Amino acid sequence: MRLTSRAICGTDLHMVRGTLAGMQLGTILGHEGVGVVEEVGPDVRNLNVGDRVVIPSTLGCGYYSYCRASSAV
Repeated sequence: MRLTSRAICGTDLHMVRGTLAGMQLGTILGHEGVGVVEEVGPDVRNLNVGDRVVIPSTLGCGYYSYCRASSAV
């Protein structure tokens, strides 16, 4: 996927406001992205090259129990 834009969310605002330690000058915020699919593997069935996609912050790998639960939402 080629990332075309991203957004910050409420979690990032804690860092901006200084209520979450660890913020350093130059830190790039944003973990919710939008982009274009550039390549798909042989097991991908529901995406095609050129599709626009969103990466939500709640994306799970589907392997661990918490990831399976969040992917089912």
